[in-house]
Amino acid sequence: MEEALYRWIEATAAIRAEILRLGGFGLSLVVTVHALLRKREAGVAIGWIGLAWLSPLFGTTLYALFGVNRVSRRARRLRPRPSETRDDDPDPSVAVPEAFAPLGRAMRRITGLPLVGGNRVEVYRNGDAAYPAMLAAIAGARESVGLSSYIFRDDETGRTFSAALAEAQGRGVAVRVLIDGVGGGWFNPAAYRRLVRLGVPAGLFLHSALPWRMPFLNLRTHKKLLVVDGRIGFTGGINGITDLRTLNGWDIRTDHAKFILYFVNGGLLIGCILLAQYVKKSKLGRILVAMRDKEDRVRFSGYSVAGFKVFAFCLAAAFAAIGGAMFTLQVGFMSPSFVGIVPSIEMVIYAAVGGRLSLFGAVWGTLLVNFAKTSFSESFPDLWLFGLGALFIAVVLAFPNGLAGIWREHIEPRLTRRAKSLRPPEPIAVPRGVPHGAPAE
Repeated sequence: MEEALYRWIEATAAIRAEILRLGGFGLSLVVTVHALLRKREAGVAIGWIGLAWLSPLFGTTLYALFGVNRVSRRARRLRPRPSETRDDDPDPSVAVPEAFAPLGRAMRRITGLPLVGGNRVEVYRNGDAAYPAMLAAIAGARESVGLSSYIFRDDETGRTFSAALAEAQGRGVAVRVLIDGVGGGWFNPAAYRRLVRLGVPAGLFLHSALPWRMPFLNLRTHKKLLVVDGRIGFTGGINGITDLRTLNGWDIRTDHAKFILYFVNGGLLIGCILLAQYVKKSKLGRILVAMRDKEDRVRFSGYSVAGFKVFAFCLAAAFAAIGGAMFTLQVGFMSPSFVGIVPSIEMVIYAAVGGRLSLFGAVWGTLLVNFAKTSFSESFPDLWLFGLGALFIAVVLAFPNGLAGIWREHIEPRLTRRAKSLRPPEPIAVPRGVPHGAPAE
């Protein structure tokens, strides 16, 4: 009976493997179609599609848990209706330019409110320009102040805003503050506690230190809004209420500073590649490659596998810390959303496209994907996601070693053969003392 069972398992192994392969293909295809149709952000769609094709079961499970938006219907039900006492008809004496007609249709569809004329817009380039104007508006408020921010730190800038809001609350202005539960400090929302101590009505959006009490962890409020008396409004990307302006007294927000940081980033990238290449070529690197191929064999040879793993993870963490520091200096702030699942998936895609077994391949993959994000998304906003999705599928199925594998397996051998064919033949050496045309012994 036992032998018959073994024979049945061996006979059906191939069938079960094919069934699992088809099932994985179907799951990956479902995730791909759903992400292309539902995800508005290109990077998010790319990350989920790549994860689904790299690991169909694991990727599909994560997508079902974190990638599907289950709160859209609830949000539509809770969306407030425009006030019935408000006059929806704009002033006919103030006409809205025809160029803003598409914006007006979008506003009416999203909010139910019309786009009216008679407004004045002033652009603030950064926080240094916007924060004084915002504080002046709060100081001049007479009726109401509404502030919503993703990041609100209890630093010098945050304390200044807290004091201004408390002062407005003290003179009878209706003040309301909404801070994101993660961006405002998940475990230590110091700015929120300061506002509460000052008597300012404040709330944390979907906040709880207990994960099971935050079923929508990926639903955050990134709204950066300040509305004063219903007449003056501030909005846009000044990255919340934060205070990352200088690096040891050096202003990092100027164009000159960004120009210098660009070359600093390039130098650090080259340094990290050279260091990783040196480790790879050394005896340590050969042991790490052997562990990747056959870990048990390395362990049985007498090496401490755990120690080598600790070294590899620490070196990778050092590279990641350098990249994170440079990213923060370039962008001007750092957010927990930047270390979530979607950016992590994107980095896996970079390595998959470039070649997961190549140091330079990861760099080329990163450059290629980001170039596609900035170029094709502008030229073909409706089609480029499908093209990138097809690219990732082709890489995973047809070229598992990425661009580096294509170069090493297909292009480099052809170039080598071509170079040999163009090389002139070497002359045949004739021994001395032998007449020309006589046979040599």
